[in-house]
Amino acid sequence: MNAWKHGGARLTRSGRMGRTRLIALAGLLGAALIAGVVPGWSAMNVDPPFGGPGPEALVEFNLPNRAAADDLIAQGADLAEYVRDEPDGTITINAFVTPAERLFIESLGYPAGRTVEDQSTYEARMAERQAAIDSEERAHHVAEGGTVAADGTLLPGSAQTAGAEAQSSEVTVMRADYFTHRSGTFLSVEARTSLGTPSGGPTMAMSWREESGAYGAATTMSKFTDAGQYMYHRILVRIGPAGATSPVPFMVQVASSTPATSEKLVEEWVGRDLPPLADGYMMEFWTHYADPVEVYNRMDSLVAEFPTLAETINLPNQTEGYQRKSMAVMAGAIPIDAAAPDASSAVLLIATRYGQSGGNDTQAEFLPGVPPPPTPTVVVTGDKITVNLGVGSTAAQVVAAINASPAASALVTAYTYAGNAGGGVVQPRALVNLDDFLDAPVSIPRGPFQPRVIRIGAQRDGSKVGVFLFCQEHAREWVTPLVCAETAERLLRNYAIDPVTQELVDNLDIFILPSYNPDGSLYSFYDFASQRKNMTRYCLLTASNGMPASQNQWGVDLNRNLSVGSRFDGYSGATSSCTGETFSGPSEVSEPETKNEQWLVDTYQNIKFSNNIHTYGGYFMWSPGAYVVPGRITLPAPNIGIEAYFFAGAD
Repeated sequence: MNAWKHGGARLTRSGRMGRTRLIALAGLLGAALIAGVVPGWSAMNVDPPFGGPGPEALVEFNLPNRAAADDLIAQGADLAEYVRDEPDGTITINAFVTPAERLFIESLGYPAGRTVEDQSTYEARMAERQAAIDSEERAHHVAEGGTVAADGTLLPGSAQTAGAEAQSSEVTVMRADYFTHRSGTFLSVEARTSLGTPSGGPTMAMSWREESGAYGAATTMSKFTDAGQYMYHRILVRIGPAGATSPVPFMVQVASSTPATSEKLVEEWVGRDLPPLADGYMMEFWTHYADPVEVYNRMDSLVAEFPTLAETINLPNQTEGYQRKSMAVMAGAIPIDAAAPDASSAVLLIATRYGQSGGNDTQAEFLPGVPPPPTPTVVVTGDKITVNLGVGSTAAQVVAAINASPAASALVTAYTYAGNAGGGVVQPRALVNLDDFLDAPVSIPRGPFQPRVIRIGAQRDGSKVGVFLFCQEHAREWVTPLVCAETAERLLRNYAIDPVTQELVDNLDIFILPSYNPDGSLYSFYDFASQRKNMTRYCLLTASNGMPASQNQWGVDLNRNLSVGSRFDGYSGATSSCTGETFSGPSEVSEPETKNEQWLVDTYQNIKFSNNIHTYGGYFMWSPGAYVVPGRITLPAPNIGIEAYFFAGAD
């Protein structure tokens, strides 16, 4: 069924009309129309010329109005569900038409535009489809052990059950990893073809086999492109469900549709078997999600309990803290943190004190003057500000009156809403308390937060290799501080009973920062679960995103606030928008949290490894990994010696 959208409704017709008319009649009438003999089809007592045989094309037509489109539908035209309003008041529609039908529509004074699709489009798409099918078939055939003759004929191959890896000059298997996951066992393969392009290029397929056996059915690999550049092909195959005994892949074969092939031995990625644990090994110390206050208090208690193995390092920069100055949008009866429906008549009040320091006790009301004064007047009683609105008092006048009052300006600073000129008339507002809009219980301390590192090691004099673990850079990742805290507790409580733990503590200098972003994390716990960033507001009070309605979008993505490969050096991956999820801040290392990280690694130069622990994605990333767009120009890669050192450490 075809349909036409018109004025919010859909006009439909089923099938085509006029299918029985003679081809000869169509030709005769078409000629008459060309000659101008027939002024309009509707004047003739015959079927309209739609629905006859002939190759169709999807063609644009310009019509004077929607009524003309409705008339064409009534006569049986096959209009696509598309309309574009033109600046001159006409509309452009698309119609499926034969050559005769196109001629008829043009004869009505509706000129044809571009041809969107026609028979050649169909033929090209069918050829493209068949080429993709053939390419995939060749790749699958070769990946399964077959061969391809010079004329393209697919030939059987011999089953492979042994032998070393075989490589081609075109295809490189970058990695083939077998691993066990909570959902089962998986095979992950990445391979690159030297002929790969962002669009087009060879098809790639992968097959795998056990140590004794032939290659099984192949699977097409997906192409991974990034920043407009071809990277490689990849695939993730589930071998078996969780808890089941599954076959173990031994070798993979990746084939290109060219047809080139390469093989690679499968590696077990991170081994399934942990080192043996001593009898009585202690673990699972946490039974619930914990906010940063609880986690840091637990770390302090560990240091007190194990003074010979651990110490606390207070980092030099306190965070801004879980706190805000109290606010209120005064705009009639709307909530005081809502967006003002009329920016010109709204007033923003921001307390001079933080909420916990009296800001939340500050009150304000806008009352109609009785009798109304010529201009607004301001009266302050204790922490209460009363504005008696004058005749037609504008937002700009109210702001000026509040800020001109010494008693009122000691409590608040007034602003027009989002930098508006404030020419609108202010509406009365009943008495309200300004609010910092923070909902954590009173047991959660407000004010600047002192982040600290727990340092664990039998020798903490800088003579041992340092390892820096830090968690919860992103506030909403509640699992990560438990990972850091559990690690610290296992190291200390099992040192006396477990040889593996003792080896680690004796030979490493371990620095653990359990909550990198305590302010944002508290906000995520008690105010806005999806908070990713810290709580610092860089949005201007002259912009709408600086208003209280945007409070859940304020903050800096601390993972974008460092000094290598940053947005300020031209690298991609961050935004300058103060409400963006990847906001980099106003400059490199602008935030106390990132200043602390740099201070730690600069001060303790024995730190050679760090691990920034997150909870989402299920992968390891080597940092830094930034690049410039366009061109995907990366940061300089480490040399092979450094890479080998880090891979050995990771193992």
